[in-house]
Amino acid sequence: MAGSGTNIVIITGNLTKDPVLPYKDDDTENARWLKNSEDRKPCRISIAVDRPVAKGKDAVTDYFDVALFGALARTAATYLKKGRLVLVEGALRLSTWEVTGFELVDGKETQTTSRRQKIEIVARSFSMLDKKPATPQEEVPDEAYND
Repeated sequence: MAGSGTNIVIITGNLTKDPVLPYKDDDTENARWLKNSEDRKPCRISIAVDRPVAKGKDAVTDYFDVALFGALARTAATYLKKGRLVLVEGALRLSTWEVTGFELVDGKETQTTSRRQKIEIVARSFSMLDKKPATPQEEVPDEAYND
């Protein structure tokens, strides 16, 4: 039954790398990226989250991919840096695609197709949870950022 479920994710963890926008400021692609929501590519980040483990067990870290769009993406690229502690609120999205390749079967090259899937979080907002950086150029307001 369509529309009967709830798709909300709230995750807290550290960024594994600096966010990068899928365009440059002087890129003509910039205008199209901002205008056409169907074609735009997201700014992607990855968040490392330590899984709770029993005392005496080795720590396990999970990595979650997050896609940010529009003003939220630009804000993330401006203020977020690798290692920052962030809270991201969004929704899960499952992407499915097929990959075609070749493999040797009984000495003959045979075309194969495999189905791939990826689950990512599409961010609606984020908050920086750690202290402000010491350098004035990196200082940002304490409030949350919403798309």
